[in-house]
Amino acid sequence: MKIVHARDVPSGKRAAGQFTGDAWGDILHEPGPNEDGGARANLVLFGPGGRTWWHRHDRGQSIYVTAGGGVIKTEGIPAAAIAPGDLVVVHPDEWHWHGALPDHFVLHLTVNPGNEASTEWRGVEVGESEYLAEVATSLGRDGA
Repeated sequence: MKIVHARDVPSGKRAAGQFTGDAWGDILHEPGPNEDGGARANLVLFGPGGRTWWHRHDRGQSIYVTAGGGVIKTEGIPAAAIAPGDLVVVHPDEWHWHGALPDHFVLHLTVNPGNEASTEWRGVEVGESEYLAEVATSLGRDGA
């Protein structure tokens, strides 16, 4: 058994080239390269309008929203609004992005089987017009 105390986990600004806007993460657990059955657990806080770039996980990802208001988009499917208590299950190798609504922060816990190496970044930012259009869709509006 391993206990991770929150006081021992530093918050870090998320990397440019993978995130747009303000985003911070607390990596609660990062399994080693040879750790069978391990999962990366990451608490992520997005400031209003903050979001990931397009990415995928070779073994999928679970996202549990704890506070605020967010949006998630899977390639080929309209975006969906997410709120506290929502759980999103992203299937293996599904290209997606997620983040906060323009006027809210969002805090969520992500759990990825494997470690950071199991995430592939497409290198494509979600531009402002695409983001706002998907937010509008997720909220059932004609405009954001």
